[in-house]
Amino acid sequence: MTRNCRVHCTKKSNGVFLGKWKDRSDHPFGISWIRYSKVLGYLFGNDYTYDDVYNKIFLKFSNVLNLSKCRNLSLKGKRSILNSFAYSKIIYHVMARVPPDYYLNMFQRRCFSFMWRTRYKQIARKTLYLPLSKGGLVVPNIKM
Repeated sequence: MTRNCRVHCTKKSNGVFLGKWKDRSDHPFGISWIRYSKVLGYLFGNDYTYDDVYNKIFLKFSNVLNLSKCRNLSLKGKRSILNSFAYSKIIYHVMARVPPDYYLNMFQRRCFSFMWRTRYKQIARKTLYLPLSKGGLVVPNIKM
C-alpha cells in the first residue's frame, strides 16, 4: 500500500468507540471518530435512542397498512398484506436487535387495528396465530 493510498483511506474512514471506551477523547490511527454510525441499515454506537431507530420503522410499517386500509379485504387478504408487505418492513431490524416491549406492543396493536378496524374482535388473537390446518390465519406473532 503506498503512502498516498494510506492518507486517502484514513480521511474516508470513521470509527466508533463502543463499550467502556465510549467516552474516550483521543483520536488514534489518524481517522475521525464519531458517536454513532449506520451500517447496513442499523445504527451502531452511542448517543441514539430506541426512538431514533424504531419510530422510523413504525412509520413505514403503518404507512403500508394505511395504504391498504381503504380496500375492502377479507381476513385472508389482510393477512397477506401483513405477511408480504408490512412485516417485511420490520423483520430485518427485529432479527438483529430485539426492540423494547413498548415498540413490540405498538406493532402488535397496529396489526390488530388493521385486521379488525373496530374495537370488537371477531377472532381471538391466539387463533390468528395458528396454522391454517387448525383454523388459524398464520398471522406472525411479533413477540415470538
